[in-house]
Amino acid sequence: MIDVIIVNWNTGNLIRDCINSINRNDSQATGKIIVVDNNSSDGSDFNVETLPNVLLVKLEGNYGFA
Repeated sequence: MIDVIIVNWNTGNLIRDCINSINRNDSQATGKIIVVDNNSSDGSDFNVETLPNVLLVKLEGNYGFA
């Protein structure tokens, strides 16, 4: 089982589509999906917090990808 970490900043519905694709294609191999949100202003963080297997980490600023 693997955990997936996704760094997000203002990706709109793309982040939700990405997570749904992970869950749909290999849900037995995936443990947690961790989304690190870099202080999005487009509401994309709200798109993911109710999805199954998702842990949302909201940052207070945009700290970059790395």
